[in-house]
Amino acid sequence: PVVSYNESDGMVLRIATPITRNNTMIGYMISAYAIDTYEQLLNQASFGGVGYTYILKQNGQAIAVPEKHSLVIAFSYDKTFDDIDNLKANKALWALAEDMRSGGSGISRYHLPGESTKYISYSSLGINDWYLLNILPAQVVQNKAGFAKALSIYVLFFAVILAAIILAFWQKSSRERQAVTERYAYYDPQTGLYRPEKLKRDFAELANPAGMYCVLICLNGLKNLRSMFGYQAEASALMQIGKALRAYANGAVASRIDAEKFILLVPNQDAQALQISLQALIKQME
Repeated sequence: PVVSYNESDGMVLRIATPITRNNTMIGYMISAYAIDTYEQLLNQASFGGVGYTYILKQNGQAIAVPEKHSLVIAFSYDKTFDDIDNLKANKALWALAEDMRSGGSGISRYHLPGESTKYISYSSLGINDWYLLNILPAQVVQNKAGFAKALSIYVLFFAVILAAIILAFWQKSSRERQAVTERYAYYDPQTGLYRPEKLKRDFAELANPAGMYCVLICLNGLKNLRSMFGYQAEASALMQIGKALRAYANGAVASRIDAEKFILLVPNQDAQALQISLQALIKQME
């Protein structure tokens, strides 16, 4: 779902995507973008600054409008076609609204009191139920060599540019979302150590797991730390513990498997040397 809503500093576009596991929804990933980002994109001058471009939902509710526009038709973030009186009173514009609702696209000519005659083109963007609307004065179009050619080239050019920008933005956002998702899936946020799922996966990929020491570390005082000094004290201690274990591992695997238990997978080495280094590690964490 895509929802527009008001914040103290302006309109915000929120996109919510469900997250599922084994065909069961377990949560949502939500992204929010300032509407003025899209408004600035649409505010590029066209045909000498007399053309306007909008992104609307299929019902006429605005997704993005240019920052500067002076049309009698008041497309708005909180109004549908049914709420715009002068649009309902105009036969050509109402036919356009009905065609958009049914998924159509095309070009229409209209005239409203207080405005010059204008052409309006509307076409689906293929994203949710969004439509791209281009509005141009008839005089400007008629001064060009052939209305259909001029308008179709303009619409195609803008649609291609907009699609390219949206695609690049979406791909970048997808990469960032994937990195964030993997980070939360495989790393403990309090210590920066591997979660058990990451530990199991890496252990399964080891060429010679028999050549590893598996060291279990239990820190039984962490719960007492929280009850005595609060969550912040425990969080600070966990951060330092994670730092110490990552430094000790130095390329080996360090994982937090539950609240007070940690595992190190250490390459095979002299047992006595390992014992001495682990004692030093424990002393450091204490």
